[in-house]
Amino acid sequence: MVGFFIILICIALGIFTGLNLEVPYMYSKYISVAIVACMDSAIGAFIANLNKEFKFSTFFAGFFGNAIITVVLVYLGEKLDTDLYLGAIIVFTARILNNISKISKIILNRIEKSNRKLENE
Repeated sequence: MVGFFIILICIALGIFTGLNLEVPYMYSKYISVAIVACMDSAIGAFIANLNKEFKFSTFFAGFFGNAIITVVLVYLGEKLDTDLYLGAIIVFTARILNNISKISKIILNRIEKSNRKLENE
């Protein structure tokens, strides 16, 4: 549970920093892909926390691993003069949307269970 609060604090700090920081245009592809990769990891950690399977080491490795791999992918795409970053954006966005639907199912199932318990009492 402590790890989850650490994640929330880091997300809040990241949002605050991002709102007050100007990124040069030449780095915008790198930053955008890294942000989407990190969001995917954070939402995955939220699901793991809901399922009581959260491990900070797994989150930490996935968070920075995804960000580094996608930045390298963007760099290689620029060297090859192709837009590989679009593939990464599409994949991570699909994963984020899939994870959000999982979160809603988990929350709705918990609400239904609590309603059944109240009806049985």
